[in-house]
Amino acid sequence: FTQEAVDAGAIVPRFQQEALQCRDTVLLETGPGHAIRCVKTPYYDVFESEKNRLEQAGRSHEEIVRELEGMNIGRLRVASKGVDRMSPTDRSLRQLPEDEQYQRGMYMIGQVAGMRSDVTTISQLHDEVCRGGSERLVALAAHAEPQPLARPSDIAIIGMSCYYPGALDVDSYWSNILRKHYAVCEIPENYWDWRLFYDPDPRAKDKIISKWGGFLSDITFDPLRYGITPKSMESIEPLQLMVLEAVRHALDDAGYGQRPFNRERTAAIVGIGGGGGPMSVAYGFRTCMPLLDYIEGMPIKSDEIIRRAAEVLPEWTEDSFPGFLSNVAVGRVANRFNFGGPNYAIDAACASSLASLDACVRELEMGTSDFAVALGADSVQTPFAYMAFSKTHALSAKGRCRPFDAEADGIVLSEGVGVVVLKRLADAERDGDRIYAVIKGVGSSSDGKEKGLTAPNSSGQLRALRRAYAKAGIPASRVGLIEAHGTGTVVGDRTEATSLSDVMRESGGVTQSCALGSVKSMIGHSKCAAGVAGLIKTSLALHYKVLPPTLVESPNPTARFEETALYLNSEARPWVHGGPLPRCAGVSAFGFGGTNFHTVLEEYRGNYLDPPRAAINHWPSEVFVWRCESRESLLAATRDTLKMIEAVPQLPPAEVAAALWNNAGSDPSQPVLAIVASHVNELRDKLTIALRSLTGEAQQLADPRGICFALKPQEHAGKVAMLFPGQGSQYPNMAAEIAMCFPETREVLDDAETLLHDDLERPLNHYLYPPSSFNEEQRAQCNQELARTEVAQPAIGAVSLAMLRLLRELNVAADMVAGHSFGEYTALAAAGAIGEDELVRAAYHRGACIRAVAGRDHGGMVAIDADREKVAQVLANVADATIANCNSPQQTVVSAPVDVLETVVQTCEANNLRAKRVPVSCGFHSPLVAPAAEPLNRYLQHIDFQPTDVPVYANTTAKPYPSDPQAIRQLLAEHLVSPVLFSSQIEQMYEDGARVFI
Repeated sequence: FTQEAVDAGAIVPRFQQEALQCRDTVLLETGPGHAIRCVKTPYYDVFESEKNRLEQAGRSHEEIVRELEGMNIGRLRVASKGVDRMSPTDRSLRQLPEDEQYQRGMYMIGQVAGMRSDVTTISQLHDEVCRGGSERLVALAAHAEPQPLARPSDIAIIGMSCYYPGALDVDSYWSNILRKHYAVCEIPENYWDWRLFYDPDPRAKDKIISKWGGFLSDITFDPLRYGITPKSMESIEPLQLMVLEAVRHALDDAGYGQRPFNRERTAAIVGIGGGGGPMSVAYGFRTCMPLLDYIEGMPIKSDEIIRRAAEVLPEWTEDSFPGFLSNVAVGRVANRFNFGGPNYAIDAACASSLASLDACVRELEMGTSDFAVALGADSVQTPFAYMAFSKTHALSAKGRCRPFDAEADGIVLSEGVGVVVLKRLADAERDGDRIYAVIKGVGSSSDGKEKGLTAPNSSGQLRALRRAYAKAGIPASRVGLIEAHGTGTVVGDRTEATSLSDVMRESGGVTQSCALGSVKSMIGHSKCAAGVAGLIKTSLALHYKVLPPTLVESPNPTARFEETALYLNSEARPWVHGGPLPRCAGVSAFGFGGTNFHTVLEEYRGNYLDPPRAAINHWPSEVFVWRCESRESLLAATRDTLKMIEAVPQLPPAEVAAALWNNAGSDPSQPVLAIVASHVNELRDKLTIALRSLTGEAQQLADPRGICFALKPQEHAGKVAMLFPGQGSQYPNMAAEIAMCFPETREVLDDAETLLHDDLERPLNHYLYPPSSFNEEQRAQCNQELARTEVAQPAIGAVSLAMLRLLRELNVAADMVAGHSFGEYTALAAAGAIGEDELVRAAYHRGACIRAVAGRDHGGMVAIDADREKVAQVLANVADATIANCNSPQQTVVSAPVDVLETVVQTCEANNLRAKRVPVSCGFHSPLVAPAAEPLNRYLQHIDFQPTDVPVYANTTAKPYPSDPQAIRQLLAEHLVSPVLFSSQIEQMYEDGARVFI
């Protein structure tokens, strides 16, 4: 719009003139999602005419796109520069007359058409935008009305149920997600024969390009429970029956299966649609059969076809019409469960179930209902559905749904039913309901006319996201987990990643702070039931405090996640979260036709919180214990177990383990057998091995495969010692499974993150459980960040405290404790010398002191397979190499400056000693860290040390710590630069009665 733009030759005068005069624009659409917004000039008519000609000629979609894109090449240059190629073979440029520029040029204008109607200069433009804009904002601010504070929805999710591929209940669904179970398979034969329709060639007419999908297994249904006669069953779409059962299970889960509630004010709203289900397709096929009689030369009449197909085509009855109407699915729910509130169906395509959630939330917020059942249902897995998705080029030709993966190539169709039971949060608390999560807000939007009808639109998605977070009163930067729509289409995933990244950036989201995933990577796209599938998954994630995994092998590089607040979470991890604010999550669902929904959830932290529950209900292994009065009775008990599992091999291992433990004797001196096994078959094999020892004269057995037997287990009983690790033992994701199985351990990590909030650059969980790594470089970076002294030591201390908390929950107590290097601080905390909070703070300050004074040459450490004397002899001529750890008679660790470390390794190897660098950031227990002793000692003076409850053995002396607080401080100050006499320490503990070391 500036005069300089024309004077400098950036554009020709006619281009600027058209931009100034433009009032309306047109779209040149070469295909779905590919459109150019232009001034309406003669070229628009030429383009549309050619497009119509190609379509009428029956050209394929790809051919039309290719032809139209070819037409567009060079048209913008003609309009903006007024030049064109001399000829297809002569690439030089020639100037065109203004009239020809206008006739042939494509005046691409985008959204700037309405910005100005007059020419300006660069100087004037800057004055308008900078000074004028500032003055206008100030003037507007004086009259602006204050924005009302957000009023979050605060709706509690109190019950859930679901049917999805591979899972017919919520527990199985959650378990499958955590173990990354992929439930997609070939279309089962009892659905339909895909061979009649399949052709991998996307250009093949009337053929589908995918033979894969997610399908439900058989569901038991009792029609009499719902007053349905067996005869009527033949005319009812199975989806309607599944909805009834799913609602019943959801009410049971909420505690209202038998408990009274106000059914008169209960709403039931279902997200459903997407075309007819299998039964309605069959009725339609039967009904339209007579149309075949109009085809000339048909060798058989329609009535004969119907007669021959009588076994596969349903008969029309009075139950048929309501039997396949989608809205009747929820009508049956209201009827059978005696609900008096609104019941209706919503079809928002793949966003349908979040649309139903939105409607239920509004019912509760407005007070027109007190109880609501929101659900999504879809069983449209017919050849018709596969054909429709195939011809829109949406299906994955590989049959692998991989959202946000570099190899993603489309959708895998799936089916399912998901139900959530809702109440206002205050009502749920009043009634003592179990609360999975709290809905803070739902945002919805349409894409408008910016792009094609079916093309994903970042602007439209951003509207829904912003509205959701505005309603929730929560900045998007607080969100730690996003369950994306994530279907696996290239354009769709790229658009959604952009939308989410933008809304995170707007609210100040920190790089790689929010886990991103999509359950479609495991169960496929359940269409109308997809949104609630993500909602249930995310509610469970908040309830169990776990970040669930998504299936991804290599993130799509075009998304550039490493530069955004998002990261793809490929492994289940504990959701460690410090601070006073609850965990937050978001769930998206977008529908064909430009409809978008996003839901903001928050964990429940109110006064009516249930006791924490383990996220993992099915452990990788179980321990099986037999304890009896004699060898003979033990032998009989194990044989009985062997017979039982051979007779019933499908017994759940956890139930077998629990039954055996309940039957085991309580006298710890009795003969005992213990076996660790992952499944019943493994237990059977190990029992067979154990029986050979039991039938012989063996007094004990310690098989490393997980079989332990002792005839007199307390004969050599001694004291229990606990040992705590030091730096170098850390690794990313340490104690992850423990923290998911035992919530009390995760709570310790939460507390530690809170304590370190102002000290570490990133939250503790970023180092302990970093964003998933997809290559060696990323894995090395994670290890390097965790190995930093000021990070590693508090991380190790926090994890050690978590394990200690678990042992105490199991009533395991120590008679004495010790640690290796930094682990000595944890041992002091375990013995009560310092508090757990003080340990975490001391761990950080110890590491920070070392880091601050280490200088440029902070040194490193090398582990050598030899005793202290041998290492001292071999390295006698290596200057500045200091013996730092005497770990065992077979291992000694040496500290040295960085430039000496390789000399240490080479010297050892030359003397046939194996040597390996230790993953630490400093040369500990050596003069290299001596400058840290003084600031550390100053910090230790502020710690209120108490006498220990049990002896703590010191690395420096291999003797128990003194009881005097000042003597403890002095020993800890010396500990920093003195060698760790770990081997001597263990020998002393053994001499003092320790026999069990944990």
